[in-house]
Amino acid sequence: FVASQGGVNLYAGNHAGATGRSVEIPELGGLQGSWVEFVDASREFAEQEAGEPLSSAGVSRWWTTRSLDWMIAHPGDAAALTGRKILYLVNGYETPSNRDPYSARPFPLSILLWAVPGLAFPLGLLLPVALASQVAGWRGSEAHRELRLLAGWCLLYGAAVVLFFVNARFRLGLVPALILLAAWGLTRWRELVRPLPLTVFVIALVVANASWLDARAGNPAQDRANLGAALARAGQTAAARSAFEEAYALEPSARHAYLVGQAWTLERNPLEARRWFTRAREAGASPAMLVDMAASLADLGLNDEAVTYLTEATRQDPGLERAAVELGMRLSTQGRTDDAIRVWEQALQRHPGSYTLNYNLAIAYGRAGRLEEARRAVTRCLELRPGDEDAQNLRPWLDTLD
Repeated sequence: FVASQGGVNLYAGNHAGATGRSVEIPELGGLQGSWVEFVDASREFAEQEAGEPLSSAGVSRWWTTRSLDWMIAHPGDAAALTGRKILYLVNGYETPSNRDPYSARPFPLSILLWAVPGLAFPLGLLLPVALASQVAGWRGSEAHRELRLLAGWCLLYGAAVVLFFVNARFRLGLVPALILLAAWGLTRWRELVRPLPLTVFVIALVVANASWLDARAGNPAQDRANLGAALARAGQTAAARSAFEEAYALEPSARHAYLVGQAWTLERNPLEARRWFTRAREAGASPAMLVDMAASLADLGLNDEAVTYLTEATRQDPGLERAAVELGMRLSTQGRTDDAIRVWEQALQRHPGSYTLNYNLAIAYGRAGRLEEARRAVTRCLELRPGDEDAQNLRPWLDTLD
């Protein structure tokens, strides 16, 4: 009711490659940037696969269906992933989202939020005390109704988080209820040291501070990459490049090489950008990354290399509309109109509902003297977007060519 990206969030936490605590969506490739760019990419992919324009609700439903289909087809894997997420939910370690709270915390949070082997503070201690308090006050307490209400809140909120994926800021809503539960128990500490509450406390303390299933695995390379992205958005390109290079040194992946290359693009250095993009490509860059790198290379005047990258992207993923669109544009820039038409026609067979492909073909057909085909493409554009001014303006232009 408050947002339209629920479907892609559900898929982020429930698919074959999901970690249960981070956004890992192979279909969206190496896209890095703002949340708006991420949502736009999820819409573009869903519409490509659906073969038609989708509303925001339709995009969400498409990703939800994709996630549910995987869970139904792989119930064992889905159950194991859910178990991991439950462990991450109750573990005291603060799993990073777009930044690591341990490295990003300012003073005085630095003395109130920390993790050492065997203990993560505060949640690694808060949760065991809250659970022991709940056990101690479940019956025979004047506050048992209030304690059950708080426990019910924790269960419902926790289930909502586990349904998607777990990280520090998403589970933060549990903390106020846990504080109240723990505070109630600490004011009645004699009840907490009874056998059952004490046993629950010890077990919960072990689980909440364990490192099972990499529950306390940080990702310093990801942290440096996130820092670089923030610096790039702030216009601090040299500092961003330095952060991306540190990320690559920690984890020499295609994605991190790609990010360094993009930073060099912002600094208008084609030689370094080319070198890092080559490294990313050799390391197995995804088709989406290849398209992004091609755009950067073209922006730096390296159009021939951009064509090479786009050709590779379409070879790896023939259904990636964005790659075909960009490849045709680069070929057209080189004067290879017939080759551009061939690429777009092949892509249109996969994506007949694509306005962009039909629009580009209308222009290319017109330039090639194929006016009847151009007019049919314009008609199709107007069927897809009735009243579109850009498509309507093509008709008088075609008449001048007749």
